[in-house]
Amino acid sequence: KNKNLELVSDISSIENEISSMETPEDLYVKKENSMNLLKAIKKLEQPQQDVVILRLYNELSFKEIGEICNKSDRWARVNFYRAKNKLASIMNGGEEV
Repeated sequence: KNKNLELVSDISSIENEISSMETPEDLYVKKENSMNLLKAIKKLEQPQQDVVILRLYNELSFKEIGEICNKSDRWARVNFYRAKNKLASIMNGGEEV
């Protein structure tokens, strides 16, 4: 009886894993979105590019970004949010702010 319970549990976990797998279409869309984001990042001014890359891709805190750029964490935070707004505008087909 315990063996059957373990088997059902294993099958259930496999079903969950399969249902959460990404399809080739999902992977393509994700890749396209990533490429479009990188193109938009390239349109930002250099300090904003740096802050966005350090924050999103290197997952650094604003304090760490400020230290790397020899600026304050507030500077990093302000530049990140300005860049985020510009990126949203660029990605939605608007002009760069």
